[in-house]
Amino acid sequence: MPMRLLFALLVAAVATGCAHASPSAENAVLCNHHHATLTTVQTVAHAPSAWVGRCVEIAAVTRAWYLADNVDGFYLRPADPIAPSSNGAILGLDTSGLAASQHLDFSQRQYLDADVVGRVQDCASVRQMIESNAQILTMVDGYCHVNNGAYLWVTHLRVGPGHALLRQLPAAARDDYGDLQPASANWAYRDAVQSLAERFVAAVRAQDRSALEQLHGFDIDDPYLKEKAVRAIDYILAAGPSPFSALRANSSSQIAIFTERGDQDELYAAACVCTTSDCSARWPIAWIDIDNLPTRPYACFKVLQFADWNRGLRIIIETPVERYGLTEPP
Repeated sequence: MPMRLLFALLVAAVATGCAHASPSAENAVLCNHHHATLTTVQTVAHAPSAWVGRCVEIAAVTRAWYLADNVDGFYLRPADPIAPSSNGAILGLDTSGLAASQHLDFSQRQYLDADVVGRVQDCASVRQMIESNAQILTMVDGYCHVNNGAYLWVTHLRVGPGHALLRQLPAAARDDYGDLQPASANWAYRDAVQSLAERFVAAVRAQDRSALEQLHGFDIDDPYLKEKAVRAIDYILAAGPSPFSALRANSSSQIAIFTERGDQDELYAAACVCTTSDCSARWPIAWIDIDNLPTRPYACFKVLQFADWNRGLRIIIETPVERYGLTEPP
């Protein structure tokens, strides 16, 4: 039975209440280059139930805890928002069974060539098996802690140099690409976000750290939030190459506001300011495009509501600062 091949549940009555669902030691040894079936991410993701329990080898591109054959995996919208593999073009990765030296540095978010060997698993099955066998309230650790859908329990991983995937532009992108859409003219929060964008542009051009701190919610008593804000503001004000130094050198006032596709009820949006003469054909179409790499023709920030214990819900901005991203197309 495939499920018995798949997992040996490591569930114990321990204080942490965390559990991994991993292949048994026997099957983990057998899942190597000699026993794996060569396949592709899309082949597995399109029919995951046919692959559950099987040992596979896939040569693809990895970014953080995801694996994709090509750029489709990172842009196609999933049918289930919390199951990335439901877009039919991406699989999750769980490297918990590898030695610590082989773990991917998820914080880097770099696109890398990878050769991966592992067993196909499914988060819903993992969660169900753990819960049905647990003696205490447990929490699934690893990839399935925050995701559903198909993934690989990795037994062998070889990562190569960075892989150049092109950022997709609005005109070239498929209709099912991207998770951002232009905010509608009558969106309830449009005026508020427009005002934040104008204040942001003024603060960047004036190099006004105090104003930027205020926009980023610097006064909120949250060390993690403040740490991210400091890093972002340092980057915004730095003299080196960035979309913000380009914004200071450019008088463009072209601003675009985006919300998540299919959801304009909540205040979770992005505002972008063009740093060239015209960005109408180059605006971002997905959250992964909002990284503020020096090569981008726009500078962006996210707008969100934050629960401040002292002052209730606050509207603040968050400025992404990434070291790696998709290659800017010509």
